[in-house]
Amino acid sequence: MPIDFLKKEFSQYGMKVNEDLIVYSVKRLEGIAGWLTELGSRAVRRGDLNKEVVDGAAQMSTKVVIEDLTHFSQR
Repeated sequence: MPIDFLKKEFSQYGMKVNEDLIVYSVKRLEGIAGWLTELGSRAVRRGDLNKEVVDGAAQMSTKVVIEDLTHFSQR
């Protein structure tokens, strides 16, 4: 399902993306819709999806999760 989500998102913007890269993206972002949407947004802004974009989105998602956990653990 997340693979189809990304394929549809990219096709709506006329982007042709390698399916192996889409599979990598879904695995790297654990299929979480919010992170996949962020990835799609980044790729559309750049006009390209590559491992660098995927890994950047994954790093950002990890940072957000750590910040949220730190915030909530301090309550």
